[in-house]
Amino acid sequence: MKRVYTLIFGLTILGLASSGANADSYHGNYDSRRPYDDYNDRTLDFRGYHDKDGTYNAYPVRNSESYELYLRDQDLQREIERLRKIEEQKRLEDQKKYEEYQAAEKQKRLEEQRALEEWRKAEEQKKFDEQRELDEFRRAKEQEKLRRMENLGKQFEIFLKSKEQNGLSLSPEQQRERKIQQMHIITSIQEKIQNEKLRQSENKKREQEKINRIVPLKWQAKRKVKELAKQLSEINLRMKNLIQNVQDNGISKDPNLGFVQRSIEFCCEGIRGFLGSSMQNSSERSISSKRNTDDDKTLTNGDNDLYRRQEISRNSLHNRTNTQELPGKRVSRSIAHAAPAA
Repeated sequence: MKRVYTLIFGLTILGLASSGANADSYHGNYDSRRPYDDYNDRTLDFRGYHDKDGTYNAYPVRNSESYELYLRDQDLQREIERLRKIEEQKRLEDQKKYEEYQAAEKQKRLEEQRALEEWRKAEEQKKFDEQRELDEFRRAKEQEKLRRMENLGKQFEIFLKSKEQNGLSLSPEQQRERKIQQMHIITSIQEKIQNEKLRQSENKKREQEKINRIVPLKWQAKRKVKELAKQLSEINLRMKNLIQNVQDNGISKDPNLGFVQRSIEFCCEGIRGFLGSSMQNSSERSISSKRNTDDDKTLTNGDNDLYRRQEISRNSLHNRTNTQELPGKRVSRSIAHAAPAA
């Protein structure tokens, strides 16, 4: 706009100078019956009069100076309008380019989001496929176990029949007792097979319930871990700011400051250990729940191992707490280095 105003001012000064140099002394009256466009000498002036209703009417009169100014003003107005249209066109083009850029960015974000969703679906499908393969392997193992037990039962029946055939020379009472023993053995084997089937069905139902409980707990644990990690980063930032402020104020030789810093570092390290142990425990529980092919005994052993690991970690933290130096004994390493500079 500054360029437009400068151009208008320059053209106006140029028009005034040229019209003053080329002024004409001829004056005449304008015939209102003819349109003023018919005058080709371009030497017209404007004079006006009031109608009865009070309207002011202007009409041109031949005068080179005034009419040249009028024509130059009209040229300037046309030039201003042309420049304004150019600026408007440029603004529209810039707006269009910006809208196209926004649309491209939005499309890019949508494609990235779609790719992320596809990756998540692929990961979930992969997990489901692994779980299905694991379940199929487990069922195959169970079927193989049942088949072996049934084969053993059949072989035992064949063995009993052969024994019975071989024992025909026994007395009737001995044969009756042997038959009773054989019936007891066959009944016990059938009961074991039935109990094994019931136990496998109960284990399958229990594993499914555990999986249904673990899936939402896993997402809750991930969300909690993210929140704790964010809080940990904020605590670290505050600790750094506190130490920097203390060093800037020139009191870094305070013996209690090292204890404060070590205490904060110890707390942060404890939080990190808690986060790592929680993530490790959640992963170990999910893995143990997936790979549990026998009964609740393996789960109990896994829980005992987890309990022992937690006890070991707590004992190590307790030992570190007991061996922590007392305040005022030694300044921390970072503050001890900064003390001579202060």
